[in-house]
Amino acid sequence: MKQLSIIILFLSVNAVNAQSYYFNFGQNFTKYDYKNSLGQRNSNIKSDKGIIVDFGYQWNISENEKWHYKAGLSFQQFNATGKSATYDYSWKTDYLGIQNSLSYDIYTSNDEEVSVRINAGFTGSKIIKGEQMINNTSYNLTKEEEFKGLFLQPHIGLENEFLINESIKLGLGYRFSKAYRINSDSKESLNFINNSIYLNFKYSI
Repeated sequence: MKQLSIIILFLSVNAVNAQSYYFNFGQNFTKYDYKNSLGQRNSNIKSDKGIIVDFGYQWNISENEKWHYKAGLSFQQFNATGKSATYDYSWKTDYLGIQNSLSYDIYTSNDEEVSVRINAGFTGSKIIKGEQMINNTSYNLTKEEEFKGLFLQPHIGLENEFLINESIKLGLGYRFSKAYRINSDSKESLNFINNSIYLNFKYSI
C-alpha cells in the first residue's frame, strides 16, 4: 500500500502537466502459459475472458503533439478454464498494477477529428483476489506461489480516437501483452498471454 500511495502522489503532482484523463474499459482474452516442475505443459487449460479497466493521466511530450505519455492504474482479470475426465476447473484472478505507456500518432485527419496511434509500454501488477474451482470446491489462489509476486507485463497495441467535442474523445483499442512473474524461485512457471479489446475515453483538461 505504501508503494501505491507514492505512485498516486506522483501522478497527482504531474497532473499540472497532464493534457487529459484517460479511462479504458474492455475484455482480456487470456491464455495461461503454464509449465509444471518437470517443464511439462497442461493441454487441458483453456483460454477465458475477463475485465480490464485502466485510468490515469496522459500528456504530450513533443512539440508537434504526436508523442504522448500515459501513467495510471490498471485492474485486470486473468482467467482460464479446464476439464479432465473427472474434474471441471476454473481460475478467476484479479490483478492491480501501475501502467506506463508511450504512444505515437501515425494518422490524424486534416480536421483533427479522427486519429490513430500506436502505443507500447508495460504494467507491473500483483494479485489482489484469486479463486480456483475444482468441481464445487473453492481454493484461494492469492497464497499460491505461481500466482503471487510481481508480474511484469510488456504490451503493444493500437488505438483510434474520434473527437466528440473540444474536451471529449472516444475510441477503440487493441493490445497484445504477456505478463511474466519475476523474482521467483519456484520450479513451476506461469505467465499470462493476453489479447485485449477495449473502449477508450479521454477528457482534456
